[in-house]
Amino acid sequence: MKEILDKPYIIFDAEPFCFGPISTTINLVSYLKSCTDIGNSHTLVLLGTGTSKQLATASSVFDIIIECNTTELSELERHKDRIFGASIYISTTNPHPITFLKNTKVPIFYIDTLFWMWSELRSNFKGLQKYFIQRFFNIDKQLDYFRDNISNPHVVSPLISHRLKKTKEDDYVLINLGGMDTVYHKTATFYDALVKCISQSTNMQRHRIVIAGGGKTIVSLREKYSRINLEIDCFGKRDFEELFTKCKKFISAPGLTSMHESYIAHKDVFFLPPQNYSQFLNLKYMQNGIKGIKSINYQELLNIEDIPERLPEEEGIALVKALSAKLSQNDTCMLKLISALEKFLEDDNNRIKLPDELAFTSSGVEEIATEILKLCRHPIAA
Repeated sequence: MKEILDKPYIIFDAEPFCFGPISTTINLVSYLKSCTDIGNSHTLVLLGTGTSKQLATASSVFDIIIECNTTELSELERHKDRIFGASIYISTTNPHPITFLKNTKVPIFYIDTLFWMWSELRSNFKGLQKYFIQRFFNIDKQLDYFRDNISNPHVVSPLISHRLKKTKEDDYVLINLGGMDTVYHKTATFYDALVKCISQSTNMQRHRIVIAGGGKTIVSLREKYSRINLEIDCFGKRDFEELFTKCKKFISAPGLTSMHESYIAHKDVFFLPPQNYSQFLNLKYMQNGIKGIKSINYQELLNIEDIPERLPEEEGIALVKALSAKLSQNDTCMLKLISALEKFLEDDNNRIKLPDELAFTSSGVEEIATEILKLCRHPIAA
């Protein structure tokens, strides 16, 4: 592709699993574009599909976006000339390209936002230039456990947007459903049941509500339920950040980014029932170890036993999906969830209080950007 080859380029890749990986990647690229001179020397390219491509396109931070499902070997093969010519290949929580790149001279940076939860690593990460690990509970224990499986680990602060800060709030509620769609699983049933109940709640109708999400699911929800005072859409990263910093109340899927950003922006947040295994464990750790967390989990809604930690990811996802389907089909339990949301909207504001081991004051994207700049200015000899 000629426009890539005009000057050196860096390839970014985010696993197309909801919005978590691509949101982290956009935070990094936004910092590189606005706070460094990397754009003068390098073209910043995304290989992506699904929700990764959707949010990247809406956010307008990459110089070039190329359609490529980087979870598929055949797709990586199709773009191998571009990939092998990169100055650096940076993958966020997507292990699939690692083996593909192993026998090349392309330096690999891997960003793992979920290192704390893995029962087994999804690739062999020996020989990487850097393995960045987002700080959370359990990191030291995991590093000891996986010591022989990774090279050059570097623990960084939470990878949130560097622009976030507390600001004057407006009187509306922001509900963040995340990317919702993945290349692996379908999760639309819960979101449809949730938004339907919200649209029918007399108490919630008294509030102006903005619902943000992605994938084909958000388009369907917008067509079915959007009305005056209930806005539903997919927002680019900058637009979402503005909505987030100005909202009076924040309701979100239980992702780590939402928790960290709520902490740094002093937001009063309520976490919805999880829709995948990492969210389930996120919420469990947050409820047990962080003060000020407001949430409701399946144990409270359905009176079921806990899901174990350290399961193979596919097994954990299947168990959470089964609980999500069960909740979506139970009108009584959905009303219990809506009642909890209604109470949250009426309660006084309360901010998250992180324990000392997790407290932070700035985004870890600056730490990763520093390593990128070092490598770009002093490339590894071929």
